Amino acid sequence: MRKPSWRLIIGLIVLAFWAARVPPAAAAERDGGVLPSRLLGIFGGMGPEATANLYQLIVQQTPAQKDQDHIPTLMFSFPQVPDRTTCILNNDPSIIPYLVQGVQFLEKAGASVIAIPCNTAHFYHDQMQAAVKIPVLHMIREAVDEVLRLRPDVKKVGLLATSGTLRTGLYEKEFRARGVETLVPPESAQEERIMRAVAGIKAGRPKPENAALLAEPAREMAARGAEIIVLGCTEIPLAFDETCVTVPVVNATLALARAAVRTFRELEAAPAPAAEAGRRGRFRDFGLKTGILPPGKWNAITDVAGVEVGQVTLIEGTDVRTGVTAILPHGGNLFQDKVPAAVHVANGFGKLAGQSQVEELGSLETPIVLTNTLNVSQAVEGLIEYTLAQPGNENVRSVNAVAGETNDGFLNDIRRRPVRPAHVLQALRSAASGPVAEGNVGAGTGTVCFGFKGGIGTSSRALPAKLGGYTVGVLVQTNYGGVLQVAGEPAGILLDRHYLKDELAGSRADGSCMIVVATDAPLRARNLERLAKRAVFGLARTGSVGSNGSGDYVIAFSTSPDMRIPHESGSAVLSGGELRDDEMTPLFLAAAEAAEEAVLNSLFQAETMEGCGGRKVEALPLERLLPFLK
Repeated sequence: MRKPSWRLIIGLIVLAFWAARVPPAAAAERDGGVLPSRLLGIFGGMGPEATANLYQLIVQQTPAQKDQDHIPTLMFSFPQVPDRTTCILNNDPSIIPYLVQGVQFLEKAGASVIAIPCNTAHFYHDQMQAAVKIPVLHMIREAVDEVLRLRPDVKKVGLLATSGTLRTGLYEKEFRARGVETLVPPESAQEERIMRAVAGIKAGRPKPENAALLAEPAREMAARGAEIIVLGCTEIPLAFDETCVTVPVVNATLALARAAVRTFRELEAAPAPAAEAGRRGRFRDFGLKTGILPPGKWNAITDVAGVEVGQVTLIEGTDVRTGVTAILPHGGNLFQDKVPAAVHVANGFGKLAGQSQVEELGSLETPIVLTNTLNVSQAVEGLIEYTLAQPGNENVRSVNAVAGETNDGFLNDIRRRPVRPAHVLQALRSAASGPVAEGNVGAGTGTVCFGFKGGIGTSSRALPAKLGGYTVGVLVQTNYGGVLQVAGEPAGILLDRHYLKDELAGSRADGSCMIVVATDAPLRARNLERLAKRAVFGLARTGSVGSNGSGDYVIAFSTSPDMRIPHESGSAVLSGGELRDDEMTPLFLAAAEAAEEAVLNSLFQAETMEGCGGRKVEALPLERLLPFLK
């Protein structure tokens, strides 16, 4: 395909400046304009030719028959961003305002997701993501995912990148978490060949000269056992000759382009974000924020690598308002490849099947299923059927199915017990990564929270690289009471609806909350239990009083490949190094923040519902609440 002209690139840059001076695209569309409701943002200029290359790859990766099939894009080329490698090597923070204001510029201009074609700049990904409410794609993680899609069993990769990227260990950390060793060129070759080639590409020196500089380090790493060569600098693919090595080559820019197309299409298919009071939406859709840590890409439990969620919602006639929510720690055979897990019981007025074995052995061998109180047995039956049917489990004779519940009997005719094992299997088999439906869905279909409609909610937090770069995700099934707090504001009091309020005399704060915590941090059961306890702090932040009749349970697990527990092994000793206790505090904070926001998302997304016996539960009145929070 012919490269896009520089006139086109300049036109996109001008469009970005123009767009920043008009209302966001979503608002323009609502007001009768023609601008699309979602735009892809490219924050480039680091360097300019690599930015143009990313856009070219996005065009190539977009299935299109005509112009109108392509993705509406805003490109902001900002070559004045200080040199990333120099700032990293000199520990110079002066670059951060450039990057933060760059992503904020695109968000203000109407971008729905941002791609940044510069590997080294992702050292500052956490600061950029924390500065905006829209997803900022993580180029390094997308490249690592691309490698594993190409070769799931890969053991060694060779990395061609800038000295700044190597110094940060961005790729090494991501590959190490997947059990892959990263090879890098010798120090002399790094400076004399790699960095010289990168400088030559930026300066416009002839491609053959730069290609020759890059070829020898690539061949040297292949000779040392690299099964794939990763081009971890956006300039390198502009000159690198893939025929110089006999092993596959993964281009991080191409991986980012594919992720940009995929993510944009996923966002395009999702409901448009809420923009004004009166509409439902997630907590952050209204410009609100809680905590100090940034969320992950989806701000969901599925931000933890490997975690998938499936849901089945049952709404039948006037009386059935219930469902199933399934959480899978990974997509493989969980019985044969168990994950470490722990349970914390904040208040034990509930029915959590499988609890005792998880507490005793510290592992999880089935997915987690949430449903209503009287259908726990059906959830267990579905989990057993699912597990026994998996290839490799032909000789399994004992399954510790883990199923939790809350009582949705106010809106749901719970005595009918409408959930069947087939519904559980449907939820398990439909589980996927990506955005998670919230509010009146799955196991949250009939729940009530703080006197308002509750439901399913989820959120995540991503630690900065200097704190390990781990992710913590939380999913909640909210069905409890107390005095609602939203971002520190006494919302229940302001809305005149809370526990012990005179007009609700006779009502109770009882109920339950199931909390599932996932992390990719290398933790075993002891520290997972400590992590689970902190999720309850998030519940308290929302105003829970842990009432007598509330069943408040937390199940926490780690997806770290190093922590996996094989059902059968030739070794008598478990492998993998666990995170030190001294490193746990940031994870504790992440669990508390994510749990709090997950609860708020369940309330913000839930809608008014009528159910069994004509009873009705109103949604949290956002039009009344939002003015107090702005």
